[in-house]
Amino acid sequence: MPIAALAADLHRAMERQEIDVRFQPQVHLIDGRIVGVEALARWHHSRLGELGAETLLAAADRAGLGVALSDHVQALALRRAAEWPDLLSGLRIAVNVTATDLSRAPFVSRFLARVHEAGIAPGRVTAEVTEGAMIDNLRAAGVALAALRAAGCRVALDDFGTGYSSLSYVASLPLDYIKIDRSLTQAAVSDARNRVVLQGVLSIADGLGLETIAEGVETEAQRLLLAARGCTFYQGFLCAGPLDDAALIELVRRGAGKGSDMMPIVPILIAAAAAATPQAAIDAAMADSAAGWNAGDLARFTAIYAPDAVYVAGDKVVRGKAAIAERYARSFADGGNTRGKLSFQPMAWRPLSAVHVLHVARWTLTPASGVPQTGLTTLLFERRKDGWKIISDHSS
Repeated sequence: MPIAALAADLHRAMERQEIDVRFQPQVHLIDGRIVGVEALARWHHSRLGELGAETLLAAADRAGLGVALSDHVQALALRRAAEWPDLLSGLRIAVNVTATDLSRAPFVSRFLARVHEAGIAPGRVTAEVTEGAMIDNLRAAGVALAALRAAGCRVALDDFGTGYSSLSYVASLPLDYIKIDRSLTQAAVSDARNRVVLQGVLSIADGLGLETIAEGVETEAQRLLLAARGCTFYQGFLCAGPLDDAALIELVRRGAGKGSDMMPIVPILIAAAAAATPQAAIDAAMADSAAGWNAGDLARFTAIYAPDAVYVAGDKVVRGKAAIAERYARSFADGGNTRGKLSFQPMAWRPLSAVHVLHVARWTLTPASGVPQTGLTTLLFERRKDGWKIISDHSS
């Protein structure tokens, strides 16, 4: 149906309560907990069935109902979240804020009044804003978003990695999260250049003290790559699509959904490496999909390939298993965390793809005096023409 015809229908749709919201979970990449949801608009059209947010927003713009639709969806999402049972009372709710919303004075007081009327704590609310919504007046947008944060709400920059993707927004705006666009999330697994861009975004966010949410995560390989590179949360069909309230409650009750079944990041523990096998056999195993690997394959990988890992630091070249400890130690040194004895306990190896393997270890930093600190650290191996190389590390 043409957008013009849908626009005409939309005038009546809100009166008939045909506009609804669904909630897509946001999942912690390390422990698999569902920590929040994004509210997404849906139109239950009387003849066409369920229409998604993109079609709905296009019709609203055509009908001049963008403001009314935004008000309706925000109020409905906040009210529904406030009514959730105790099981979901800790979940954050993210609602989309449009360019028109930001330009309408007084945006801040109107938004906070909506939060108050819904009966939900501001600390559970995140306002998601796209870069395009702020392109006309970055300073005014920054003032408005700072006021939301001062009231206890959080702010996310949506769809980063596509469109404008101006670093000035990240540096200038009062943000809590950067949401990585699905196009970058999905391209990074198979394309080295996109992995570099992804790592750049994650490094910038980490340097600015921001958390990251990757959108469009649909495969285990994508999830593992994001975890290895230091992303905080993910959102996508790997866990669940947009859900109604009942389905969301059931998902949380089951314990965080599909992503949780594969968590934490070290699901395969290898007690000892198996006997070495011919390289051709390992190459054949590497050609299989990640899902086809078993503990024996991984054990053989650790016995044959890990000793060939290479780490170059300036003029220093370290080979073999010492490369792993060297990389960990240098990572901590770069962060200024070398006061004390640093030790590592290897925990697991896990394939991401035919050419990527993740190594996970537990680190312990024992200071001369005080309480020892511990956490997880990961190395990402990539197979290249000249052998396996450590291409990324992250500690938490």
